[in-house]
Amino acid sequence: MQLYFEDKYGRLRPIAKVKTLKDANLEIADFLDKYNYRSHYTRMWISEGEEKVYLTFDVGSHSEFFKVEFDSREAAKEFLESGKKEIN
Repeated sequence: MQLYFEDKYGRLRPIAKVKTLKDANLEIADFLDKYNYRSHYTRMWISEGEEKVYLTFDVGSHSEFFKVEFDSREAAKEFLESGKKEIN
C-alpha cells in the first residue's frame, strides 16, 4: 500500500510503500524526525476520497496528515485490525 503525506492544501505526496501498520508508523516517525516535528499522539480513522479509501493518521498538526491508500473500506479495516494484533 502507498503511504502519503497530505499537506495543508490537500496535496498528497508519496512517502513510502508499506505492508503493515507497523511499517506505516515507522515511516511516519522517520518523516517526522527528518522535519524535527515531535508528535504527542497519533489518531487514526478511515476516510473516503472520490475514488479511494484511506487510513488517515493525525499526528497533531491539525492541518497535515498521513494517509495509507486502499481500494475498499474492508481492506482498510483489515489492515488496521491486523496492525492491532501485531501490537498485542
